[in-house]
Amino acid sequence: MKKRTSLLLALPIFLIMAGLALSLGPRSVSFDELWNALVAADTNRPEDVVVWSLRIPRLVAALLCGAALGVAGSITQTVTRNPLADPGLLGINAGAAFGVVVFMAVAGDEVTVARSAAAMAGATSGALVVLTLGAFAGNRPHPLRLLLAGAAVSAFFLAMVRGFLLLSQQALDTYRFWVMGGLDGISMAAIGTLLPLFTTGLVLAAAAGLMLNAYVLGEDLAKSLGVDIHLAYLLGLGAAVCLCAAVVTLAGPIGFVGLLAPHLAKVLAGADERARLLVSALLGAAVLLTADIAGRLLFAGAGMQAGVMVALIGAPALLLAIRRGR
Repeated sequence: MKKRTSLLLALPIFLIMAGLALSLGPRSVSFDELWNALVAADTNRPEDVVVWSLRIPRLVAALLCGAALGVAGSITQTVTRNPLADPGLLGINAGAAFGVVVFMAVAGDEVTVARSAAAMAGATSGALVVLTLGAFAGNRPHPLRLLLAGAAVSAFFLAMVRGFLLLSQQALDTYRFWVMGGLDGISMAAIGTLLPLFTTGLVLAAAAGLMLNAYVLGEDLAKSLGVDIHLAYLLGLGAAVCLCAAVVTLAGPIGFVGLLAPHLAKVLAGADERARLLVSALLGAAVLLTADIAGRLLFAGAGMQAGVMVALIGAPALLLAIRRGR
């Protein structure tokens, strides 16, 4: 009953947030103008053009990227049995950022299939190197070695990124804005380009989710229930790689959502890992959307990148979740 009430309260809150996301910006749109733009769009009205060409793609990107980061973080924490793990700590984000920066230095900053392929290659490379160096100790993930390997690999990729930026002024000009992680200037065409990668990641996460409840109980029990441990691990890692590569390509290396959303979801969803995945997706979308709205409200006119606002909002929320979850 309590969960049903929470869901009923969440729907109007989400609608209000969506309305704010579509209304706020350098060119404010009133709710009457917003309603007219949604039900009877007219390209001759400037506010309609703003809503459909700028605000709606930004809203969709916030929800999609936030959900992807929430799922990737939940999967990563579960398969590594490490509550501190998130894709940013495992070299995935740094690897994807390296791939994107190399692509920008060579081909420009347009979001294309080739750019997503570069991000995917970098993210996969980072994940594989981390796993090779620190993921396994006695055939199972070892949290400490995994984090140390992730820190080393992330540092290496970030050093390579700086090297490429010194060689390419074009990449540096784009990187200064992109590295903060934000939703400015995203188009529906760019989202459409990356939608197959988002979809692949979510499908792999759903497949891994079917095995996660048994996985967290231990390898022996999971095997007795017919669960393939290595398949679950590979599906989970593949999901995190696809989702993070898509987010980094579209919006830049947005951190903290993948760490925060799963901890909040654990408070709400309990021990059911499949429910935690779903709630992590919803909370990740809500966190990133809230950060984007807060950046526009608190820094009217100039605005503040969502990647920066996530840390400012998320840190207190994470501390609260840790306190409640003991």
